[in-house]
Amino acid sequence: MAPRATLEQMRALGIDSQAMRDISEADRLVALDAARARIDTALATRSTLPIIAPYPMDLIECECVLGSWTALISHGYAGGDPNDKDIRERVKYWEEYLIQIVKGLPVPVVEEDDSDGIDGPSGPQVYTSSQRGWSRRGTGKSNVPFTGD
Repeated sequence: MAPRATLEQMRALGIDSQAMRDISEADRLVALDAARARIDTALATRSTLPIIAPYPMDLIECECVLGSWTALISHGYAGGDPNDKDIRERVKYWEEYLIQIVKGLPVPVVEEDDSDGIDGPSGPQVYTSSQRGWSRRGTGKSNVPFTGD
């Protein structure tokens, strides 16, 4: 599993660094791996894994927030403090984002590793009988019935 988010990005995009101050870098990396596995599980329903760089920033931020949350929970954070409402809201947002990916609603733009793909380097090829942008359809200038592309 290739790394996507870095510890520096986790500090910038994850949960407040004060909350994370007592968690070692090794534990943070383990938490990022766990978050990455959750994201890969969701992406596998829509894309061919592994995805390759450049990674979309939304996936990196998702990984950082979920990784931070995993690190905090594994170190005894209960998540019930009313002052930490913003932390829980961020986690819920990214968890919902992954659920939406599985449902096929937001589709992050990812570069897939297609080295073993059966459709060639650019994926399936699609051809139509008319050039896009040059159709007279919908202009009222043609009475010929639509025959399809």
